[in-house]
Formats: sequence, structure tokens, C-alpha cells
Amino acid sequence: MAEKLIRQDIERRLVIKSWKDEAFRKQLLEDPKVAIEQEFGGKIPEDVEIVVHEETPKERHLVLCAKPELVPEPADVLGQDDEQSFNCITISSVETISCCEK
Repeated sequence: MAEKLIRQDIERRLVIKSWKDEAFRKQLLEDPKVAIEQEFGGKIPEDVEIVVHEETPKERHLVLCAKPELVPEPADVLGQDDEQSFNCITISSVETISCCEK
């Protein structure tokens, strides 16, 4: 069974390792699928593309998550502020991901 990890934890682990290990950082930039598969084990599906961007002190990147297929009905998030609504959607459908297929 694939290891279930929170997306932020996966990203944090990759960033920290890239800071500590220059060879890993280079591989993550050049061939992210291989680097991630080796770090977490398993195989990322062929139809999934991984793109890694390296920020600079003067350039920042914002990643927009793909819209989940099953967005709660407005009634499901009524009375919640935008952040609570976003958390309701992302926790269930975006943030918990299978890192790799084993």
C-alpha cells in the first residue's frame, strides 16, 4: 500500500534534503520523478508530471492546486469563512496524497 503523507510534509522533506544534499538538489531539479521515487520509494504513475521550480531571493512562486473533482456543495460550507471552506476542500481532496504507487 502507498504511504499516505500530507503534501506539505512531502514538500518540506524534499526542500530540507535539497538544502543539505547538493547532489539531491541537482537531481530534484533535473529529474524530479526519479529523485522523489528514490526518496519515498515506489513509482510515480507515468501520466503524472512533476515540475520543480527553484526560487531566488527576488523571485517567489505561487502554486495553484488543481480544483478537486468533488467540491462540497455551498450548503456544506455555509457559515464558514473562506479559509475554513478552503481547508474543508483541501484536507479531504488535495492535501492527503499518495506519494508513490508501490
